[in-house]
Amino acid sequence: MSWIRSSKAVAAVVLLVVALGAVGTAAAVSFSADDPEAAEVGETVSFQVEMTDVFEDQPNEWTVGANTDLEDADWQIIATDVSGEEVSRSDSSELQVSSEDGVNAVTVEVEGTVPDISSYSYENRENEEYQVLEIEQADGPSLEEWRAHRYTAESQEARNTIDEASEAVDSQSTLDNAISAYNSENFENAIDLAEQAQNDAEGEQQLQQYLLFGGAALVVLLVAGGGYYFYQQRQQDNSKLR
Repeated sequence: MSWIRSSKAVAAVVLLVVALGAVGTAAAVSFSADDPEAAEVGETVSFQVEMTDVFEDQPNEWTVGANTDLEDADWQIIATDVSGEEVSRSDSSELQVSSEDGVNAVTVEVEGTVPDISSYSYENRENEEYQVLEIEQADGPSLEEWRAHRYTAESQEARNTIDEASEAVDSQSTLDNAISAYNSENFENAIDLAEQAQNDAEGEQQLQQYLLFGGAALVVLLVAGGGYYFYQQRQQDNSKLR
Protein backbone atom coordinates (compact mmCIF):
# COMPACT_ATOMS: atom_id res chain seq x y z
CA MET A 1 0.00 0.00 0.00
CA SER A 2 2.83 2.37 0.83
CA TRP A 3 4.33 1.78 -2.64
CA ILE A 4 0.99 2.63 -4.29
CA ARG A 5 0.64 5.81 -2.21
CA SER A 6 4.22 6.76 -3.03
CA SER A 7 3.57 6.23 -6.77
CA LYS A 8 0.48 8.40 -6.60
CA ALA A 9 2.40 11.13 -4.83
CA VAL A 10 5.18 11.04 -7.46
CA ALA A 11 2.59 11.17 -10.27
CA ALA A 12 0.89 14.15 -8.64
CA VAL A 13 4.21 15.99 -8.35
CA VAL A 14 5.03 15.25 -12.01
CA LEU A 15 1.62 16.51 -13.12
CA LEU A 16 2.06 19.67 -11.06
CA VAL A 17 5.50 20.34 -12.58
CA VAL A 18 4.13 19.77 -16.10
CA ALA A 19 1.17 22.07 -15.41
CA LEU A 20 3.41 24.80 -14.02
CA GLY A 21 5.71 24.42 -17.02
CA ALA A 22 2.77 24.76 -19.40
CA VAL A 23 1.55 27.88 -17.63
CA GLY A 24 5.06 29.35 -17.76
CA THR A 25 5.31 28.67 -21.49
CA ALA A 26 1.95 30.29 -22.23
CA ALA A 27 2.66 33.39 -20.15
CA ALA A 28 4.57 35.44 -22.71
CA VAL A 29 4.02 38.38 -25.03
CA SER A 30 2.18 37.31 -28.20
CA PHE A 31 3.08 38.52 -31.69
CA SER A 32 0.96 38.68 -34.82
CA ALA A 33 2.58 39.39 -38.21
CA ASP A 34 2.71 38.07 -41.75
CA ASP A 35 5.97 36.44 -42.84
CA PRO A 36 8.16 39.09 -44.49
CA GLU A 37 8.67 38.58 -48.23
CA ALA A 38 11.98 38.42 -50.08
CA ALA A 39 12.94 41.85 -51.40
CA GLU A 40 15.44 43.40 -53.79
CA VAL A 41 18.39 45.38 -52.48
CA GLY A 42 17.55 49.09 -52.56
CA GLU A 43 13.79 48.45 -52.44
CA THR A 44 11.70 50.30 -49.87
CA VAL A 45 9.74 47.90 -47.69
CA SER A 46 7.51 48.20 -44.64
CA PHE A 47 6.71 45.63 -41.98
CA GLN A 48 4.19 45.65 -39.13
CA VAL A 49 3.79 43.56 -35.99
CA GLU A 50 1.03 43.62 -33.38
CA MET A 51 1.89 42.68 -29.80
CA THR A 52 -0.73 41.46 -27.34
CA ASP A 53 -0.46 40.11 -23.79
CA VAL A 54 2.01 42.96 -23.41
CA PHE A 55 2.53 42.49 -19.68
CA GLU A 56 2.63 38.69 -19.60
CA ASP A 57 5.96 37.63 -18.14
CA GLN A 58 7.00 41.32 -18.26
CA PRO A 59 7.13 44.12 -15.65
CA ASN A 60 4.07 46.34 -15.20
CA GLU A 61 6.10 49.07 -16.82
CA TRP A 62 8.74 48.40 -19.45
CA THR A 63 10.18 49.83 -22.68
CA VAL A 64 9.45 48.18 -26.01
CA GLY A 65 12.61 48.36 -28.13
CA ALA A 66 12.95 47.58 -31.83
CA ASN A 67 15.88 46.99 -34.20
CA THR A 68 16.21 46.53 -37.96
CA ASP A 69 18.83 46.19 -40.71
CA LEU A 70 16.72 48.41 -42.96
CA GLU A 71 18.50 51.63 -43.88
CA ASP A 72 17.01 55.09 -43.22
CA ALA A 73 14.35 53.43 -41.10
CA ASP A 74 11.17 55.26 -40.12
CA TRP A 75 9.43 54.00 -36.98
CA GLN A 76 5.93 54.12 -35.59
CA ILE A 77 5.09 52.40 -32.31
CA ILE A 78 1.53 52.81 -31.05
CA ALA A 79 0.02 51.53 -27.79
CA THR A 80 -3.77 51.09 -27.64
CA ASP A 81 -6.30 50.15 -24.99
CA VAL A 82 -9.00 47.46 -25.06
CA SER A 83 -11.32 49.65 -27.18
CA GLY A 84 -8.56 50.30 -29.73
CA GLU A 85 -8.07 53.91 -28.64
CA GLU A 86 -4.52 55.23 -28.81
CA VAL A 87 -2.82 55.50 -25.42
CA SER A 88 0.64 56.57 -26.51
CA ARG A 89 2.89 56.60 -29.55
CA SER A 90 6.51 57.03 -30.56
CA ASP A 91 8.20 57.91 -33.85
CA SER A 92 11.44 56.31 -32.67
CA SER A 93 12.44 52.70 -32.05
CA GLU A 94 11.37 52.74 -28.37
CA LEU A 95 8.15 53.22 -26.45
CA GLN A 96 7.56 52.91 -22.71
CA VAL A 97 4.34 51.09 -21.82
CA SER A 98 2.56 50.81 -18.47
CA SER A 99 -0.28 48.58 -17.35
CA GLU A 100 -1.66 51.52 -15.35
CA ASP A 101 -2.38 53.30 -18.66
CA GLY A 102 -4.66 50.45 -19.73
CA VAL A 103 -2.37 49.35 -22.58
CA ASN A 104 -3.81 46.27 -24.26
CA ALA A 105 -1.81 46.03 -27.51
CA VAL A 106 1.23 47.60 -29.15
CA THR A 107 1.73 47.94 -32.91
CA VAL A 108 5.29 48.32 -34.23
CA GLU A 109 5.79 49.41 -37.83
CA VAL A 110 9.07 50.05 -39.63
CA GLU A 111 9.79 51.25 -43.15
CA GLY A 112 13.19 51.48 -44.79
CA THR A 113 15.52 50.45 -47.59
CA VAL A 114 16.78 46.89 -48.03
CA PRO A 115 20.56 46.98 -47.40
CA ASP A 116 23.34 45.61 -49.63
CA ILE A 117 24.45 42.00 -49.33
CA SER A 118 27.92 41.72 -47.84
CA SER A 119 28.58 38.16 -49.06
CA TYR A 120 26.76 35.71 -51.30
CA SER A 121 26.32 32.00 -50.70
CA TYR A 122 24.23 29.85 -53.04
CA GLU A 123 24.41 26.85 -50.70
CA ASN A 124 23.52 28.82 -47.55
CA ARG A 125 20.62 30.99 -48.60
CA GLU A 126 20.15 32.24 -45.03
CA ASN A 127 23.51 34.06 -45.32
CA GLU A 128 21.79 36.46 -47.71
CA GLU A 129 18.99 37.25 -45.26
CA TYR A 130 18.66 40.47 -43.33
CA GLN A 131 16.92 41.38 -40.10
CA VAL A 132 13.59 42.96 -40.97
CA LEU A 133 12.58 43.55 -37.36
CA GLU A 134 13.54 42.53 -33.86
CA ILE A 135 11.44 43.28 -30.78
CA GLU A 136 13.22 43.38 -27.45
CA GLN A 137 12.88 44.65 -23.95
CA ALA A 138 15.04 47.80 -24.27
CA ASP A 139 18.49 47.05 -22.89
CA GLY A 140 17.19 43.55 -22.22
CA PRO A 141 16.54 40.23 -23.92
CA SER A 142 15.27 39.78 -27.46
CA LEU A 143 11.61 38.72 -27.57
CA GLU A 144 11.07 37.95 -31.27
CA GLU A 145 12.78 38.40 -34.64
CA TRP A 146 11.75 38.35 -38.31
CA ARG A 147 14.22 37.85 -41.17
CA ALA A 148 13.82 37.78 -44.96
CA HIS A 149 15.82 36.90 -48.06
CA ARG A 150 17.23 39.73 -50.17
CA TYR A 151 18.67 39.71 -53.66
CA THR A 152 19.76 41.80 -56.63
CA ALA A 153 18.31 41.36 -60.11
CA GLU A 154 21.57 39.68 -61.20
CA SER A 155 21.88 37.38 -58.19
CA GLN A 156 18.22 36.32 -58.49
CA GLU A 157 18.60 35.48 -62.17
CA ALA A 158 21.78 33.53 -61.45
CA ARG A 159 20.19 31.62 -58.54
CA ASN A 160 17.10 30.76 -60.61
CA THR A 161 19.25 29.52 -63.51
CA ILE A 162 21.35 27.34 -61.20
CA ASP A 163 18.17 26.00 -59.56
CA GLU A 164 16.79 24.99 -62.97
CA ALA A 165 20.10 23.42 -64.05
CA SER A 166 20.47 21.45 -60.81
CA GLU A 167 17.20 19.63 -61.55
CA ALA A 168 18.51 18.37 -64.92
CA VAL A 169 22.23 17.87 -64.31
CA ASP A 170 23.76 14.56 -63.22
CA SER A 171 27.41 15.65 -63.36
CA GLN A 172 28.23 18.27 -60.74
CA SER A 173 31.44 19.58 -62.30
CA THR A 174 30.10 22.44 -64.46
CA LEU A 175 27.33 23.16 -61.96
CA ASP A 176 29.88 23.45 -59.13
CA ASN A 177 31.77 26.01 -61.23
CA ALA A 178 28.53 27.95 -61.68
CA ILE A 179 27.94 27.95 -57.91
CA SER A 180 31.52 29.12 -57.28
CA ALA A 181 31.00 31.96 -59.76
CA TYR A 182 27.76 32.90 -57.93
CA ASN A 183 29.51 32.98 -54.56
CA SER A 184 32.20 35.23 -56.11
CA GLU A 185 29.47 37.63 -57.32
CA ASN A 186 30.33 36.79 -60.96
CA PHE A 187 26.67 36.33 -61.81
CA GLU A 188 26.99 36.58 -65.61
CA ASN A 189 29.53 33.75 -65.61
CA ALA A 190 27.36 31.77 -63.19
CA ILE A 191 24.40 32.05 -65.57
CA ASP A 192 26.52 30.97 -68.58
CA LEU A 193 27.94 27.96 -66.72
CA ALA A 194 24.54 26.89 -65.38
CA GLU A 195 23.01 27.16 -68.86
CA GLN A 196 25.94 25.18 -70.29
CA ALA A 197 25.46 22.47 -67.66
CA GLN A 198 21.76 22.31 -68.47
CA ASN A 199 22.38 22.21 -72.24
CA ASP A 200 24.95 19.43 -71.79
CA ALA A 201 22.50 17.44 -69.67
CA GLU A 202 19.68 17.92 -72.20
CA GLY A 203 22.04 16.93 -75.05
CA GLU A 204 23.01 13.79 -73.15
CA GLN A 205 19.40 12.89 -72.59
CA GLN A 206 18.62 13.46 -76.27
CA LEU A 207 21.55 11.24 -77.30
CA GLN A 208 20.33 8.50 -74.97
CA GLN A 209 16.87 8.77 -76.50
CA TYR A 210 18.33 8.51 -80.03
CA LEU A 211 20.34 5.44 -78.98
CA LEU A 212 17.26 3.92 -77.39
CA PHE A 213 15.12 4.56 -80.47
CA GLY A 214 17.96 3.29 -82.71
CA GLY A 215 18.26 0.12 -80.65
CA ALA A 216 14.51 -0.43 -80.78
CA ALA A 217 14.52 0.08 -84.57
CA LEU A 218 17.37 -2.41 -84.95
CA VAL A 219 15.46 -5.01 -82.93
CA VAL A 220 12.39 -4.48 -85.14
CA LEU A 221 14.51 -4.89 -88.28
CA LEU A 222 16.15 -8.06 -86.94
CA VAL A 223 12.77 -9.54 -86.01
CA ALA A 224 11.33 -8.59 -89.39
CA GLY A 225 14.39 -9.94 -91.20
CA GLY A 226 14.29 -13.17 -89.23
CA GLY A 227 10.61 -13.59 -89.97
CA TYR A 228 11.17 -12.98 -93.67
CA TYR A 229 14.07 -15.48 -93.69
CA PHE A 230 11.95 -18.23 -92.09
CA TYR A 231 9.11 -17.42 -94.49
CA GLN A 232 11.44 -17.84 -97.49
CA GLN A 233 12.81 -21.10 -96.10
CA ARG A 234 9.32 -22.44 -95.65
CA GLN A 235 8.37 -21.48 -99.19
CA GLN A 236 11.43 -23.30 -100.56
CA ASP A 237 10.67 -26.40 -98.48
CA ASN A 238 7.07 -26.45 -99.82
CA SER A 239 8.36 -26.17 -103.41
CA LYS A 240 10.70 -29.15 -102.94
CA LEU A 241 7.87 -31.26 -101.59
CA ARG A 242 5.84 -30.67 -104.69
